[in-house]
Amino acid sequence: MSPAESPHATSLLGLVPIEWRHAISTGIFGYPKSEGTATIVEEARLWLDGHPNSSLTTVRFTAFDELTAGLFAEEIRALATFVPNLGD
Repeated sequence: MSPAESPHATSLLGLVPIEWRHAISTGIFGYPKSEGTATIVEEARLWLDGHPNSSLTTVRFTAFDELTAGLFAEEIRALATFVPNLGD
């Protein structure tokens, strides 16, 4: 990620939202998807916690398959204090 693409630089420039598309080589390079998605979500959380005055309003995690989308959802759900079950 170039410095101009970093969350901090984006925030300073007033550009929101930001989208990270890096899945840490979980595709053809074989990095474990579970570990990769957990790392991405945790790093986003750490950045947001460390920048409480950021103008960043949205973080979007992009997945290119259902498995990865589900793993992102699990990681995000684990951080949430309340996630309603919309299926009921």
